[in-house]
Amino acid sequence: MPEYYAPAVLLGQINTAATSGPTLAYSAVHHSEIKRLIVVNTNLSATAGQCTIYHADSGEGFSAGNALRFGHSMAAKTHIEIIGQDNGSGISVKAGGKIGISATTSSMTLSIYGVTRSGR
Repeated sequence: MPEYYAPAVLLGQINTAATSGPTLAYSAVHHSEIKRLIVVNTNLSATAGQCTIYHADSGEGFSAGNALRFGHSMAAKTHIEIIGQDNGSGISVKAGGKIGISATTSSMTLSIYGVTRSGR
């Protein structure tokens, strides 16, 4: 079955640092729909890592209570995706909402693709 995706642009991209706390990856100025989140472990050796992706829609801090993926283990040279295939099936982020990530390694890249509604 073919897959169809709505047009989307790169809204944010961040390379992680091995830190104990989350890092802001995207802050919505206007209401947005995240169509695709991709995390890639770009470590070329055999080093695995863990990542947590957060969605703080009311602008609150990142915590386990707003995690989309929590402590997700990733082998080196692998990726995970969160995909909204149809309009309205993505992750809605209100103006002032934000997406964040934390990781146990500095070799992960989070890319966020989506659409925004200016003026809403």
